[in-house]
Amino acid sequence: MTDSLAAAAVLRRILQQPGPRRLWLRHAIVGPADGVNQRAVAAVLAGYLADRGERPDSLDLPRRLKDRVNRALSGSSLSAETLRWFIEAFELDPDQESALFQAWLGSGDTDHGAVDDQLEDGVDDDGHRTLHLQEWHRLGPDGIPSVHETVQTIQATGETLEGYLYRFDRKEVVVDGLHGGRAGPVHQVDEGLHGVWITFPTPLSKGDTATLRYRTRFAFESPPPPRFRRASRRRIDQVLVIVEFHPARMPRRVRWCQWDGYGPDAAVVAEEDVTVGRTHDVHRVVSPLQRATVGFRWEW
Repeated sequence: MTDSLAAAAVLRRILQQPGPRRLWLRHAIVGPADGVNQRAVAAVLAGYLADRGERPDSLDLPRRLKDRVNRALSGSSLSAETLRWFIEAFELDPDQESALFQAWLGSGDTDHGAVDDQLEDGVDDDGHRTLHLQEWHRLGPDGIPSVHETVQTIQATGETLEGYLYRFDRKEVVVDGLHGGRAGPVHQVDEGLHGVWITFPTPLSKGDTATLRYRTRFAFESPPPPRFRRASRRRIDQVLVIVEFHPARMPRRVRWCQWDGYGPDAAVVAEEDVTVGRTHDVHRVVSPLQRATVGFRWEW
């Protein structure tokens, strides 16, 4: 289960910080006052949703969102979709986003069955290890992935680390570095494998950490398989996987799976049915992930 109360407390603190606070103060009729003006917060969310085309632009949209804002800030109800609205509308940085998700996830929604905790860490680590990883995969109204956003905290294990190689198995993508690094062009790194080198503003020394936030935009030449997988040979301390479906194209069945290998032909060795939430998404935490491939697959 997720912890809406803990996440609401973190969200209230974040909205009091200078950047997010400036955004909602523009819409505050009276103020500034102590606490967070929920009417003004709803106005920021309304502008964001209207700009993205997720809600029709209307004068009463902030009013219709006010109850949802109240539930989010009180902790009575806080969904993954609502978290995304706050993160993007208030332009939260990766550290704020990570703190919000860590609070929301709590400790009760973690899957320990997909990994072997006894495996050694740091073998062939390319000079780094991943401490925390958030994968947010969104599908469009045609059922094809439209955008994928990643927040990743990396620690240098070698003497100097100048960047990170982001690998993927499809070439029809554009990668945007949103925070913490500059993304280069897509290039082939191995047979059937492509990648983008993300350069840090300043090289990391051994033990230093950096948080990256990058977006992958898709332009598929052919529809990909109906699944999202995360594979890792090396240890990742915590992985959050979210798949968000478009309301116009909802799956009839979704399963959380483990595969027996890393390649496209790997077979499913374990699976369980999961229920899509009211906000059209599914999510799962694996802590830690090592020498395993896990993810969601669905049927239309």
